[in-house]
Amino acid sequence: SLAAIAEQFQTSLNGTVGSRVLEDLEDLPVRIRYAADNRSSTDQVSTLRLSTPGSHTWIPAVALGELKLRPELPSITRRNGERINDIYGFLRQGALPIEVTQAVLTKLHNGAIELPPGYRIEIAGDSAEQQQAIGQLLAYVPTLATLMIATLVLSFRSFTLAGLIGVVAVFSVGMGMLALWVGGYPLGFNPIIGSAGLIGVAINGSIVVLAAIRSNPSAGLGDANAVIDETLGATRHIVSTTLTTVAGFMPLLLFTGGDFWPPLAVVIAGGVGLSALLSLIFTPALYLLLTGLKKVPVGLATVPRI
Repeated sequence: SLAAIAEQFQTSLNGTVGSRVLEDLEDLPVRIRYAADNRSSTDQVSTLRLSTPGSHTWIPAVALGELKLRPELPSITRRNGERINDIYGFLRQGALPIEVTQAVLTKLHNGAIELPPGYRIEIAGDSAEQQQAIGQLLAYVPTLATLMIATLVLSFRSFTLAGLIGVVAVFSVGMGMLALWVGGYPLGFNPIIGSAGLIGVAINGSIVVLAAIRSNPSAGLGDANAVIDETLGATRHIVSTTLTTVAGFMPLLLFTGGDFWPPLAVVIAGGVGLSALLSLIFTPALYLLLTGLKKVPVGLATVPRI
């Protein structure tokens, strides 16, 4: 039948999926078809062998008749009533859709790509979906930040200490981005997700240090020696938490490849490791600076608070 003949031509020229290979998180199809040297011209196509139904014999395609290459007008693709031309781009390993899209748009705005009158470019695909996902994630940031600040203010009964923790949170994100840059990984959706998780782990050390300082009346009044003693007392807890967190993400760095899991692990593990310096050095130093400026114990309920 014509359908069977068309199916054989389709299989021979375009191929058929014979198996699949899982590479990292991508499911890659293995397509089986004739080599390009055997299907690049009508003469070569005419020699393709076709099976006859009900027997095990093969006949050349030219036995069906003369083969001619005749172009036909394609169907007009439309969307929302407008004619469109779809242009697909395939990225190399390590390239991010957002960065590639931004580079194309920059060249477009600089005049490197001139569109005919009446034409415009709309971005779709992975880049648009990634931007949409990031936008939806950022929409929850104000709510989460408000809840975090409210929790810190109620816990420490001080806006100053809540602000200090907020500064540590911002710096911890910077530490995570530094680790990402040192690791040579691109900034994408996963590192942004990792930064959100990094904040919660990174500020934990600073909260422990501040809680220890406030529990000591001398340290709460700004005694440098007392602050150092309380910080040293909290060091073991902070270092152990940091090491266990970094060790927990090491399998993602050592035993996985690609650009999906490693950037997430680098941001969290590297950010947590570097943020230990914020907890043990920056936080007590800033607390001493605040108490030195105000001459009052920051966040203590027994005396006026700044």
